[in-house]
Amino acid sequence: MDHDHKDQPTVINEEHNFMYYSQPKVFAKIIQNRMAIFGTWALIGYLGHFFCIIIGLNLYSDNDRLLACNYPKGDHRNSSVYDTSLILVLAYHLIEWIRVIMFAVTILLGSNFIPIWYGTSLNTVFGIIAYIYVHVQRFNEDGKRCADSQRGRAEFLLAEVIIFWLTFFFTSFPHFFLFIMKKENIEEALKKKLSEEEEEH
Repeated sequence: MDHDHKDQPTVINEEHNFMYYSQPKVFAKIIQNRMAIFGTWALIGYLGHFFCIIIGLNLYSDNDRLLACNYPKGDHRNSSVYDTSLILVLAYHLIEWIRVIMFAVTILLGSNFIPIWYGTSLNTVFGIIAYIYVHVQRFNEDGKRCADSQRGRAEFLLAEVIIFWLTFFFTSFPHFFLFIMKKENIEEALKKKLSEEEEEH
């Protein structure tokens, strides 16, 4: 009887914690088996960053950039007031857009890009620094002076600052879903993936 028990695979009911769930391989399994939650997050992020890139590029090259602020109308130096802020915002959104694509590919195709996704999370730090700069630049003397004449650019940057800080935690850390989800559901997602892998072998 004892011999039969020894031959059976050992099932370990280990109490996993947040750090375990955050490991690249484990987190990839969770998001692949909870596609409705994490897929929706990825879709919102994909569309949000995509539209911000399109709008930002349009405003960066728009003729409004030459409207009089500190210099006569048509002077290219008027464009420089908001140019740096727009470049920083666009760079942040472009990198985040690529990161969201990697996240979505991990969910949909099963390829684990989470290690690279983690590695590029430094863009979050860049975003904080960039948006602090944008905030300061938008409300300094030059930024206020240009707000009336270059209304589209000014309003876009203002909206960017507000939305960034309001949605920062949600858009930057999908792991917060792990705190909302029941532990049983997370464990079930891991066991489901493990069962599928065992069946393949």
